This record gives sequence, structure tokens and C-alpha cells, in this order.
Amino acid sequence: MNKEPLKETLDSILKKLKQEGSVEEHILLCWQKIPEDFARHAKPIKLQKGVLYLGAEDSNWMYLCSLEREKIEQYLEGFFKQNIITDVKIRVGE
Repeated sequence: MNKEPLKETLDSILKKLKQEGSVEEHILLCWQKIPEDFARHAKPIKLQKGVLYLGAEDSNWMYLCSLEREKIEQYLEGFFKQNIITDVKIRVGE
């Protein structure tokens, strides 16, 4: 029985998991570089299947962030040089 294909598959899965974690970490670092007010009143919570979840301080900031969705996506696309965010969802106090 050849164990190489199984090893390669496991290595590929582990590599992908590490990359996904590093993307979330990179988003947190990039978020601090955004020069907009919303970046100080909301923060990334998680990235799941291309959807970025943000936690806003209150309902006012949640609304303002929702108005800036496109700008948020553009900033992160600029940092990553690719489109990794397909949607932005904002909640209060997470």
C-alpha cells in the first residue's frame, strides 16, 4: 500500500488550514492601517467562506459601516492584491 498519496493529501489540507488562519491574522493587521473612522469603531471578528464579519461599537457605527461596505472591500483587496472578501456582515458588539 502506497502511503505517499495520503501524505500529500494531508500535507495539502494542513497547508490550506494554515493559510486560512494567516488570512484572518493578516486582515486584523491590515485593519489597523485603514485610515477611516469606521476602522476605529468596528473590528473584524472572522472570515468565513469569503464573508467578513465585523463587530461594531453600537448601532450607529453598524449603520455607517454598512454604508462603507464597498470601501471596506476595496481597502482589503488593496492589501491582499486579490478579492478574498465576497460580502461584509456587520453586527453590534461582537
